[in-house]
Amino acid sequence: MNYQLSRRVAADLFEGEYIIANLDTGLYYSLQGAGIYFLKNLPLGNPEQVIEKFTETFAEQKEEIELDLKSIWSQLENELIVVPTDSDQVKSELELPVNYEPSSFNRYADMQDLLALDPIHEVDEEGWEKKGENEGK
Repeated sequence: MNYQLSRRVAADLFEGEYIIANLDTGLYYSLQGAGIYFLKNLPLGNPEQVIEKFTETFAEQKEEIELDLKSIWSQLENELIVVPTDSDQVKSELELPVNYEPSSFNRYADMQDLLALDPIHEVDEEGWEKKGENEGK
């Protein structure tokens, strides 16, 4: 099974930290350390590929890395940040860091009401509705 970033989240990398916002729930997340390489390598085939590549590269920390990355992947799936896709497209070369840093994944709800009220998530690929477009309908 292949995976991609959910279409219902916005995610961007800022100075080594992924900030992820769920546009449906208003929750947002901070992802740091090795876990960011799941998102950097999307669209992704089996997530075990990333874990395997990490454990080969940083063999002296194999057990720690396996636990860390399996936990992060589980959280990314449970929060619907990454979702299965029917697409056959996956990255052919996986990107890894020079050094292993344990992952950090934090979930925030303090701006949930504001993010849920923001109309930007209601804009589709056609853009904002033009003034007067739906008047009289």
